[in-house]
Amino acid sequence: MDLKMGQRNNRLKCLSLLLVLLLLSGCDDVIKGRLSDFKDASLERVKVMFVDAPLIGRWVKLHPKPTFLHQEVEEAISALKAKGVEKYLPDEFARFEKEWQEAKKLYAERLYLQAEKKLKTLAKEAKDLNEKLDKTLSALKSSALQKYKEKEAELTSRLSSMNEEDRLKLKVYLFYLKSLIEQGRLEEFERELKKDPFRKG
Repeated sequence: MDLKMGQRNNRLKCLSLLLVLLLLSGCDDVIKGRLSDFKDASLERVKVMFVDAPLIGRWVKLHPKPTFLHQEVEEAISALKAKGVEKYLPDEFARFEKEWQEAKKLYAERLYLQAEKKLKTLAKEAKDLNEKLDKTLSALKSSALQKYKEKEAELTSRLSSMNEEDRLKLKVYLFYLKSLIEQGRLEEFERELKKDPFRKG
């Protein structure tokens, strides 16, 4: 019995030691990564300081300019703004734009390695933000279409009591509402929906 208990205790100790070693190993990678990033950033700043210096500047090579990445992120931001990201996802976009300003600052300071890392992250985040925006817009359009169908059903049920001129007005009104949804002008749609010209009273 004592032998079994001793073996069990030894196994627990070995397992505990193994877990501690694994945790330390994981921490070591994180620390190494941070130290490496700090070293790269410091070295890059030193290079930028000396690149224009006479005599030694000719031997200093800066990291290549991430021009394509910079342009890609800039275009993604323009596309997001055109789709209304500031209106529909204001908090997420504000955080994203703050990171973008930091990336632009690094780029302007010729810290291209650091800028490239940040721009790569931003390019991925822009895609994620675009997907989230598309889902949000799709949900809003679905909701608007549902409201449109309800309004259409309500108004067409009154067709028989309308004269020819009012029927034409109704068709134009419904067409206008639907075109607003298709164009993504959802706030206008909501306003026009409340302006039902055929409401009694």
